[in-house]
Amino acid sequence: MRKFSCLLVLALLMVLVVVPTVSGEHEPIQLDRPLRITLKVEGRNTPLRGEITSWSFGDFWVQREGKATSMRVPWLKLQPRKVYETSRRLIDRDDADGYLRLGIEMLILDEATLAQRAFSIAKKSDSKTASIVAKAIELYESGGNPRDATEKNEDDQEDPRDSPEQRPSQIDDSQAESGATPWPEMTDEERAAATARLRRFAAETEVSRAGPLEIYETEHYLLVTDLTEREMRLWGGQLEAMYDTLLTTMSMPRGINLFAGKCVIYIFAQRDAFLQFEEEVMNNPDAGWAAGFCHQRGGDVFVAFYRQANTAEFAGILIHESVHGFMYRYRSPARLPTWANEGLADYVAGHLSTKSIRPMRHWVHAKQFIEIGGDPLRVMKLSYRDGSWPTDEAYPVSHMLVQFLLRYKAPEFKLWIDDIKNGADWETSMKERFGVDAETLAKGFADEIKSEKRYTALP
Repeated sequence: MRKFSCLLVLALLMVLVVVPTVSGEHEPIQLDRPLRITLKVEGRNTPLRGEITSWSFGDFWVQREGKATSMRVPWLKLQPRKVYETSRRLIDRDDADGYLRLGIEMLILDEATLAQRAFSIAKKSDSKTASIVAKAIELYESGGNPRDATEKNEDDQEDPRDSPEQRPSQIDDSQAESGATPWPEMTDEERAAATARLRRFAAETEVSRAGPLEIYETEHYLLVTDLTEREMRLWGGQLEAMYDTLLTTMSMPRGINLFAGKCVIYIFAQRDAFLQFEEEVMNNPDAGWAAGFCHQRGGDVFVAFYRQANTAEFAGILIHESVHGFMYRYRSPARLPTWANEGLADYVAGHLSTKSIRPMRHWVHAKQFIEIGGDPLRVMKLSYRDGSWPTDEAYPVSHMLVQFLLRYKAPEFKLWIDDIKNGADWETSMKERFGVDAETLAKGFADEIKSEKRYTALP
Protein backbone atom coordinates (compact mmCIF):
# COMPACT_ATOMS: atom_id res chain seq x y z
CA MET A 1 0.00 0.00 0.00
CA ARG A 2 1.28 3.43 -0.86
CA LYS A 3 2.57 5.43 2.11
CA PHE A 4 2.06 9.16 2.19
CA SER A 5 2.77 11.74 4.84
CA CYS A 6 0.39 13.01 7.51
CA LEU A 7 0.85 16.53 6.18
CA LEU A 8 -0.33 15.48 2.76
CA VAL A 9 -3.33 13.70 4.15
CA LEU A 10 -4.25 16.64 6.35
CA ALA A 11 -4.12 18.88 3.30
CA LEU A 12 -6.28 16.43 1.37
CA LEU A 13 -8.90 16.24 4.09
CA MET A 14 -9.18 20.01 4.18
CA VAL A 15 -10.73 19.90 0.72
CA LEU A 16 -13.27 17.17 1.20
CA VAL A 17 -16.14 19.16 2.65
CA VAL A 18 -16.86 22.84 3.13
CA VAL A 19 -16.52 23.33 6.88
CA PRO A 20 -18.85 25.72 8.72
CA THR A 21 -16.81 28.65 10.02
CA VAL A 22 -18.17 28.16 13.54
CA SER A 23 -16.47 24.79 13.81
CA GLY A 24 -13.03 24.47 15.39
CA GLU A 25 -10.18 23.28 13.18
CA HIS A 26 -9.99 19.88 14.87
CA GLU A 27 -13.59 19.62 16.06
CA PRO A 28 -15.41 16.67 14.46
CA ILE A 29 -18.20 17.58 12.05
CA GLN A 30 -21.38 15.64 12.68
CA LEU A 31 -23.13 14.33 9.57
CA ASP A 32 -26.88 14.87 9.35
CA ARG A 33 -27.16 11.53 7.58
CA PRO A 34 -24.54 8.88 8.43
CA LEU A 35 -22.63 7.53 5.44
CA ARG A 36 -22.63 3.74 5.16
CA ILE A 37 -19.24 2.34 4.13
CA THR A 38 -17.28 -0.87 3.66
CA LEU A 39 -13.57 -0.02 3.54
CA LYS A 40 -10.27 -1.84 3.50
CA VAL A 41 -8.22 -0.19 6.25
CA GLU A 42 -4.49 -0.66 6.63
CA GLY A 43 -3.70 -2.87 9.61
CA ARG A 44 -7.07 -4.68 9.63
CA ASN A 45 -7.48 -8.23 8.35
CA THR A 46 -11.16 -7.77 7.57
CA PRO A 47 -13.03 -4.88 5.89
CA LEU A 48 -14.39 -2.12 8.12
CA ARG A 49 -18.18 -1.98 7.89
CA GLY A 50 -20.47 0.58 9.41
CA GLU A 51 -21.51 4.23 9.09
CA ILE A 52 -19.39 7.36 9.09
CA THR A 53 -21.06 9.59 11.66
CA SER A 54 -18.54 12.42 11.86
CA TRP A 55 -15.14 13.49 10.54
CA SER A 56 -12.32 15.95 11.05
CA PHE A 57 -9.32 16.99 8.96
CA GLY A 58 -7.30 14.01 10.16
CA ASP A 59 -9.82 11.31 10.96
CA PHE A 60 -13.34 10.00 10.52
CA TRP A 61 -15.52 8.13 12.99
CA VAL A 62 -17.35 4.93 12.15
CA GLN A 63 -20.26 3.39 14.04
CA ARG A 64 -19.51 -0.28 13.47
CA GLU A 65 -22.18 -2.90 13.13
CA GLY A 66 -22.97 -4.47 16.47
CA LYS A 67 -20.68 -2.10 18.42
CA ALA A 68 -21.81 0.43 20.99
CA THR A 69 -18.93 2.88 20.50
CA SER A 70 -17.57 4.64 17.41
CA MET A 71 -14.16 3.83 15.98
CA ARG A 72 -11.77 6.62 14.99
CA VAL A 73 -9.95 5.96 11.68
CA PRO A 74 -7.14 8.14 10.27
CA TRP A 75 -7.67 8.94 6.59
CA LEU A 76 -4.09 7.91 5.93
CA LYS A 77 -5.12 4.31 6.57
CA LEU A 78 -7.01 4.25 3.25
CA GLN A 79 -5.65 3.87 -0.24
CA PRO A 80 -5.79 7.12 -2.30
CA ARG A 81 -8.56 5.70 -4.51
CA LYS A 82 -10.72 5.00 -1.48
CA VAL A 83 -10.05 8.47 -0.12
CA TYR A 84 -11.37 9.82 -3.44
CA GLU A 85 -14.41 7.57 -3.56
CA THR A 86 -15.35 8.26 0.04
CA SER A 87 -14.82 12.01 -0.23
CA ARG A 88 -17.06 12.18 -3.32
CA ARG A 89 -19.88 10.94 -1.16
CA LEU A 90 -19.24 13.79 1.27
CA ILE A 91 -18.92 16.67 -1.19
CA ASP A 92 -22.06 18.30 -2.56
CA ARG A 93 -22.46 17.69 -6.29
CA ASP A 94 -22.49 21.42 -7.03
CA ASP A 95 -19.46 22.26 -4.86
CA ALA A 96 -17.08 23.27 -7.65
CA ASP A 97 -14.37 24.42 -5.27
CA GLY A 98 -14.49 21.17 -3.34
CA TYR A 99 -14.06 19.07 -6.48
CA LEU A 100 -11.40 21.41 -7.85
CA ARG A 101 -9.32 20.99 -4.72
CA LEU A 102 -9.98 17.26 -4.58
CA GLY A 103 -8.66 16.96 -8.15
CA ILE A 104 -5.52 18.88 -7.26
CA GLU A 105 -4.84 16.63 -4.28
CA MET A 106 -5.33 13.57 -6.48
CA LEU A 107 -2.58 14.96 -8.73
CA ILE A 108 -0.36 15.29 -5.68
CA LEU A 109 -0.97 11.58 -5.03
CA ASP A 110 -0.23 10.87 -8.73
CA GLU A 111 -3.80 9.71 -9.38
CA ALA A 112 -4.21 11.60 -12.66
CA THR A 113 -7.31 9.70 -13.83
CA LEU A 114 -9.15 10.40 -10.58
CA ALA A 115 -8.04 14.02 -10.77
CA GLN A 116 -9.60 14.37 -14.22
CA ARG A 117 -12.90 12.99 -12.91
CA ALA A 118 -12.96 15.53 -10.10
CA PHE A 119 -11.97 18.35 -12.45
CA SER A 120 -14.74 17.42 -14.87
CA ILE A 121 -17.33 17.79 -12.10
CA ALA A 122 -15.80 21.09 -10.96
CA LYS A 123 -15.92 22.59 -14.47
CA LYS A 124 -19.52 21.50 -15.00
CA SER A 125 -20.50 23.19 -11.75
CA ASP A 126 -18.52 26.37 -12.41
CA SER A 127 -16.85 27.12 -15.75
CA LYS A 128 -14.54 29.62 -14.05
CA THR A 129 -12.55 26.74 -12.57
CA ALA A 130 -11.35 25.68 -16.05
CA SER A 131 -8.34 28.01 -16.05
CA ILE A 132 -7.22 26.78 -12.63
CA VAL A 133 -7.65 23.17 -13.76
CA ALA A 134 -5.48 23.82 -16.82
CA LYS A 135 -2.78 25.44 -14.70
CA ALA A 136 -2.82 22.60 -12.16
CA ILE A 137 -2.39 20.00 -14.92
CA GLU A 138 0.41 22.06 -16.50
CA LEU A 139 2.25 22.23 -13.17
CA TYR A 140 1.76 18.51 -12.58
CA GLU A 141 3.07 17.52 -15.99
CA SER A 142 6.13 19.79 -15.68
CA GLY A 143 7.03 18.43 -12.26
CA GLY A 144 5.64 21.42 -10.38
CA ASN A 145 3.25 21.65 -7.44
CA PRO A 146 -0.40 21.59 -8.63
CA ARG A 147 -1.50 23.37 -5.46
CA ASP A 148 0.20 26.52 -6.74
CA ALA A 149 -2.55 26.81 -9.35
CA THR A 150 -4.94 28.04 -6.67
CA GLU A 151 -2.59 30.62 -5.16
CA LYS A 152 -3.29 33.28 -7.76
CA ASN A 153 -6.56 35.20 -7.42
CA GLU A 154 -8.77 35.04 -10.51
CA ASP A 155 -8.67 38.83 -10.85
CA ASP A 156 -4.91 39.05 -10.34
CA GLN A 157 -3.21 39.88 -13.63
CA GLU A 158 0.37 40.08 -12.37
CA ASP A 159 3.28 38.32 -14.04
CA PRO A 160 2.76 34.55 -13.54
CA ARG A 161 6.33 34.29 -12.30
CA ASP A 162 5.07 35.85 -9.06
CA SER A 163 3.50 32.50 -8.24
CA PRO A 164 6.13 30.03 -6.96
CA GLU A 165 6.70 27.17 -9.36
CA GLN A 166 8.56 24.05 -8.36
CA ARG A 167 10.77 24.16 -11.41
CA PRO A 168 14.44 24.40 -10.64
CA SER A 169 16.44 27.18 -12.23
CA GLN A 170 20.02 27.87 -13.13
CA ILE A 171 21.19 31.48 -12.93
CA ASP A 172 23.78 32.64 -15.43
CA ASP A 173 25.52 35.00 -12.98
CA SER A 174 27.42 37.81 -14.61
CA GLN A 175 30.52 36.94 -12.60
CA ALA A 176 30.67 33.40 -13.97
CA GLU A 177 33.28 32.56 -16.55
CA SER A 178 32.09 31.13 -19.83
CA GLY A 179 35.24 30.00 -21.63
CA ALA A 180 36.84 26.59 -22.02
CA THR A 181 40.05 27.43 -20.14
CA PRO A 182 40.52 24.56 -17.64
CA TRP A 183 40.08 25.30 -13.97
CA PRO A 184 43.50 25.75 -12.35
CA GLU A 185 44.87 22.94 -10.20
CA MET A 186 44.75 23.78 -6.50
CA THR A 187 47.17 22.71 -3.80
CA ASP A 188 45.86 21.36 -0.52
CA GLU A 189 46.81 24.66 1.11
CA GLU A 190 44.95 26.71 -1.51
CA ARG A 191 41.87 24.53 -1.18
CA ALA A 192 41.91 24.82 2.61
CA ALA A 193 42.20 28.61 2.34
CA ALA A 194 39.29 28.73 -0.12
CA THR A 195 37.18 26.60 2.22
CA ALA A 196 37.99 28.88 5.15
CA ARG A 197 37.00 31.93 3.07
CA LEU A 198 33.66 30.36 2.13
CA ARG A 199 33.08 29.28 5.71
CA ARG A 200 33.52 32.89 6.84
CA PHE A 201 31.11 34.06 4.15
CA ALA A 202 28.53 31.53 5.33
CA ALA A 203 29.00 32.49 8.98
CA GLU A 204 28.43 36.17 8.15
CA THR A 205 25.23 35.55 6.17
CA GLU A 206 22.31 37.41 7.72
CA VAL A 207 18.71 36.55 6.85
CA SER A 208 16.25 38.11 9.30
CA ARG A 209 13.33 35.95 8.16
CA ALA A 210 15.23 32.75 8.90
CA GLY A 211 15.94 31.11 12.21
CA PRO A 212 19.51 30.93 13.50
CA LEU A 213 21.75 29.62 10.73
CA GLU A 214 24.08 26.74 11.50
CA ILE A 215 26.86 25.32 9.31
CA TYR A 216 27.22 21.58 8.73
CA GLU A 217 30.15 20.25 6.72
CA THR A 218 30.52 17.17 4.56
CA GLU A 219 33.48 16.20 2.43
CA HIS A 220 32.51 18.47 -0.46
CA TYR A 221 29.76 20.76 0.90
CA LEU A 222 29.11 23.50 3.44
CA LEU A 223 25.42 23.30 4.37
CA VAL A 224 24.04 26.53 5.84
CA THR A 225 20.55 26.17 7.30
CA ASP A 226 17.95 26.80 9.96
CA LEU A 227 16.79 23.17 9.72
CA THR A 228 17.62 20.50 12.28
CA GLU A 229 20.93 18.67 12.38
CA ARG A 230 19.09 15.42 11.68
CA GLU A 231 17.69 16.79 8.42
CA MET A 232 21.04 18.20 7.40
CA ARG A 233 22.73 14.86 7.89
CA LEU A 234 20.10 13.38 5.55
CA TRP A 235 20.57 16.02 2.84
CA GLY A 236 24.33 16.02 3.23
CA GLY A 237 24.27 12.29 2.53
CA GLN A 238 22.12 12.86 -0.55
CA LEU A 239 24.55 15.45 -1.88
CA GLU A 240 27.56 13.21 -1.39
CA ALA A 241 25.72 10.35 -3.14
CA MET A 242 25.01 12.71 -6.05
CA TYR A 243 28.68 13.68 -6.17
CA ASP A 244 29.78 10.02 -6.29
CA THR A 245 27.21 9.26 -9.00
CA LEU A 246 28.55 12.03 -11.21
CA LEU A 247 32.15 10.95 -10.64
CA THR A 248 31.13 7.52 -11.93
CA THR A 249 29.23 9.00 -14.88
CA MET A 250 32.24 11.16 -15.80
CA SER A 251 34.70 8.25 -15.31
CA MET A 252 36.58 10.21 -12.66
CA PRO A 253 38.54 8.68 -9.75
CA ARG A 254 36.95 8.74 -6.33
CA GLY A 255 38.51 11.17 -3.91
CA ILE A 256 38.88 14.02 -6.39
CA ASN A 257 37.49 17.41 -5.31
CA LEU A 258 36.18 19.54 -8.16
CA PHE A 259 35.21 22.54 -6.04
CA ALA A 260 37.36 25.53 -5.18
CA GLY A 261 37.19 24.61 -1.52
CA LYS A 262 33.63 23.43 -1.01
CA CYS A 263 30.22 24.09 -2.56
CA VAL A 264 28.02 26.23 -0.29
CA ILE A 265 24.43 24.97 0.06
CA TYR A 266 21.79 27.18 1.71
CA ILE A 267 18.56 25.47 2.79
CA PHE A 268 15.88 27.57 4.50
CA ALA A 269 12.89 26.27 6.41
CA GLN A 270 10.63 28.99 4.95
CA ARG A 271 10.17 30.31 1.44
CA ASP A 272 10.19 33.93 2.67
CA ALA A 273 13.71 33.47 4.03
CA PHE A 274 14.84 31.95 0.72
CA LEU A 275 13.45 34.94 -1.20
CA GLN A 276 15.10 37.40 1.18
CA PHE A 277 18.43 35.61 0.80
CA GLU A 278 18.16 35.67 -2.99
CA GLU A 279 17.36 39.38 -3.07
CA GLU A 280 19.67 40.71 -0.36
CA VAL A 281 22.64 38.32 -0.48
CA MET A 282 22.65 37.08 -4.08
CA ASN A 283 21.26 40.25 -5.66
CA ASN A 284 18.50 38.25 -7.34
CA PRO A 285 15.18 40.06 -6.75
CA ASP A 286 13.31 37.96 -9.33
CA ALA A 287 13.39 34.66 -7.42
CA GLY A 288 9.68 34.30 -6.74
CA TRP A 289 9.06 31.89 -9.60
CA ALA A 290 11.59 29.23 -8.57
CA ALA A 291 12.15 26.72 -5.78
CA GLY A 292 15.94 26.84 -5.94
CA PHE A 293 18.89 28.48 -7.66
CA CYS A 294 22.47 27.60 -8.52
CA HIS A 295 24.77 30.64 -8.50
CA GLN A 296 28.14 30.35 -10.21
CA ARG A 297 30.43 33.21 -9.31
CA GLY A 298 34.01 33.10 -10.47
CA GLY A 299 35.25 29.76 -9.19
CA ASP A 300 32.70 29.55 -6.37
CA VAL A 301 29.36 27.75 -6.36
CA PHE A 302 26.42 28.73 -4.14
CA VAL A 303 23.12 26.83 -4.20
CA ALA A 304 19.97 27.97 -2.37
CA PHE A 305 16.57 26.36 -1.67
CA TYR A 306 13.67 26.40 0.71
CA ARG A 307 12.44 23.21 2.35
CA GLN A 308 9.24 22.15 0.64
CA ALA A 309 6.67 19.95 2.38
CA ASN A 310 6.90 17.26 -0.29
CA THR A 311 10.15 15.52 0.63
CA ALA A 312 10.54 13.65 -2.66
CA GLU A 313 10.07 16.82 -4.72
CA PHE A 314 12.49 18.73 -2.51
CA ALA A 315 15.12 15.99 -2.76
CA GLY A 316 14.83 16.13 -6.55
CA ILE A 317 15.31 19.89 -6.70
CA LEU A 318 18.18 19.77 -4.20
CA ILE A 319 20.05 17.29 -6.34
CA HIS A 320 19.09 18.95 -9.64
CA GLU A 321 20.54 22.32 -8.67
CA SER A 322 23.62 20.75 -7.14
CA VAL A 323 24.32 18.88 -10.38
CA HIS A 324 24.56 22.28 -12.07
CA GLY A 325 27.23 23.29 -9.56
CA PHE A 326 29.17 20.07 -10.15
CA MET A 327 29.04 20.43 -13.93
CA TYR A 328 30.15 24.06 -13.75
CA ARG A 329 33.29 22.91 -11.94
CA TYR A 330 33.87 19.89 -14.20
CA ARG A 331 37.03 20.47 -16.28
CA SER A 332 36.22 24.08 -17.30
CA PRO A 333 33.45 26.72 -17.05
CA ALA A 334 32.35 25.97 -20.64
CA ARG A 335 28.62 25.23 -20.64
CA LEU A 336 26.71 22.33 -22.08
CA PRO A 337 23.79 23.16 -24.37
CA THR A 338 20.83 24.07 -22.19
CA TRP A 339 18.84 20.91 -22.94
CA ALA A 340 21.77 18.67 -21.93
CA ASN A 341 22.59 20.72 -18.84
CA GLU A 342 19.01 20.52 -17.57
CA GLY A 343 18.36 16.99 -18.80
CA LEU A 344 21.43 15.61 -17.03
CA ALA A 345 20.45 17.37 -13.79
CA ASP A 346 16.94 15.91 -13.97
CA TYR A 347 18.31 12.45 -14.79
CA VAL A 348 20.65 12.36 -11.79
CA ALA A 349 17.91 13.75 -9.51
CA GLY A 350 15.46 11.09 -10.67
CA HIS A 351 18.09 8.34 -10.37
CA LEU A 352 18.85 9.21 -6.74
CA SER A 353 15.39 10.35 -5.58
CA THR A 354 13.84 6.92 -5.84
CA LYS A 355 10.50 8.07 -4.37
CA SER A 356 10.10 10.90 -6.85
CA ILE A 357 7.48 10.51 -9.56
CA ARG A 358 9.08 13.26 -11.66
CA PRO A 359 10.83 10.84 -14.11
CA MET A 360 7.57 9.07 -14.92
CA ARG A 361 5.76 12.40 -15.27
CA HIS A 362 8.45 13.62 -17.63
CA TRP A 363 8.19 10.45 -19.72
CA VAL A 364 4.41 10.85 -20.01
CA HIS A 365 4.73 14.54 -20.90
CA ALA A 366 7.48 13.93 -23.46
CA LYS A 367 5.57 11.06 -25.06
CA GLN A 368 2.40 13.13 -25.34
CA PHE A 369 4.36 16.05 -26.82
CA ILE A 370 5.87 13.83 -29.51
CA GLU A 371 2.64 11.93 -30.25
CA ILE A 372 0.86 15.18 -31.11
CA GLY A 373 3.63 16.12 -33.53
CA GLY A 374 6.07 17.94 -31.26
CA ASP A 375 9.68 18.02 -32.46
CA PRO A 376 12.44 17.27 -29.90
CA LEU A 377 14.87 19.21 -32.11
CA ARG A 378 12.99 22.37 -31.19
CA VAL A 379 13.74 21.72 -27.52
CA MET A 380 17.40 21.10 -28.34
CA LYS A 381 17.60 24.60 -29.84
CA LEU A 382 16.26 26.38 -26.72
CA SER A 383 18.75 28.42 -24.71
CA TYR A 384 19.19 30.37 -21.49
CA ARG A 385 21.01 33.08 -23.39
CA ASP A 386 18.23 34.10 -25.77
CA GLY A 387 15.48 33.67 -23.19
CA SER A 388 13.73 30.87 -25.09
CA TRP A 389 14.24 28.37 -22.23
CA PRO A 390 12.03 26.96 -20.79
CA THR A 391 8.85 25.96 -22.57
CA ASP A 392 6.28 23.60 -21.07
CA GLU A 393 7.89 20.57 -22.68
CA ALA A 394 11.53 21.66 -22.21
CA TYR A 395 12.35 19.84 -18.99
CA PRO A 396 10.47 16.58 -19.76
CA VAL A 397 11.91 16.19 -23.27
CA SER A 398 15.45 17.10 -22.19
CA HIS A 399 15.30 14.66 -19.27
CA MET A 400 14.14 11.77 -21.44
CA LEU A 401 16.58 12.67 -24.24
CA VAL A 402 19.55 12.46 -21.86
CA GLN A 403 18.23 9.16 -20.50
CA PHE A 404 17.94 7.91 -24.09
CA LEU A 405 21.60 8.79 -24.75
CA LEU A 406 22.78 7.19 -21.51
CA ARG A 407 20.85 4.02 -22.33
CA TYR A 408 22.49 3.53 -25.73
CA LYS A 409 25.59 5.74 -25.84
CA ALA A 410 26.81 6.23 -22.27
CA PRO A 411 30.59 6.18 -23.04
CA GLU A 412 30.09 8.50 -26.03
CA PHE A 413 27.94 10.82 -23.92
CA LYS A 414 30.79 11.31 -21.45
CA LEU A 415 33.28 11.98 -24.27
CA TRP A 416 30.83 14.43 -25.85
CA ILE A 417 30.66 16.39 -22.59
CA ASP A 418 34.47 16.40 -22.43
CA ASP A 419 34.62 17.81 -25.96
CA ILE A 420 32.27 20.67 -25.04
CA LYS A 421 34.22 21.39 -21.86
CA ASN A 422 37.35 21.57 -24.02
CA GLY A 423 35.72 24.20 -26.23
CA ALA A 424 34.12 22.15 -29.03
CA ASP A 425 30.79 23.06 -30.64
CA TRP A 426 28.21 20.63 -29.31
CA GLU A 427 26.62 19.84 -32.66
CA THR A 428 29.97 19.26 -34.35
CA SER A 429 31.07 16.94 -31.56
CA MET A 430 27.72 15.14 -31.66
CA LYS A 431 28.36 14.06 -35.25
CA GLU A 432 31.79 12.78 -34.27
CA ARG A 433 30.83 10.99 -31.05
CA PHE A 434 27.33 9.72 -31.87
CA GLY A 435 27.65 9.43 -35.64
CA VAL A 436 24.47 11.47 -36.21
CA ASP A 437 23.49 15.11 -36.35
CA ALA A 438 21.03 16.71 -33.94
CA GLU A 439 18.09 16.29 -36.32
CA THR A 440 18.71 12.55 -36.74
CA LEU A 441 19.16 12.09 -33.01
CA ALA A 442 15.89 13.90 -32.33
CA LYS A 443 14.05 11.69 -34.82
CA GLY A 444 15.53 8.48 -33.36
CA PHE A 445 14.53 9.56 -29.86
CA ALA A 446 11.00 10.41 -31.02
CA ASP A 447 10.58 7.02 -32.69
CA GLU A 448 11.83 5.26 -29.58
CA ILE A 449 9.54 6.99 -27.09
CA LYS A 450 6.49 6.62 -29.35
CA SER A 451 7.05 2.85 -29.40
CA GLU A 452 7.36 2.53 -25.62
CA LYS A 453 4.32 1.18 -23.80
CA ARG A 454 5.48 2.10 -20.30
CA TYR A 455 8.17 4.07 -18.55
CA THR A 456 11.33 2.13 -17.73
CA ALA A 457 14.09 3.72 -15.67
CA LEU A 458 17.75 2.93 -16.23
CA PRO A 459 19.18 0.46 -13.71
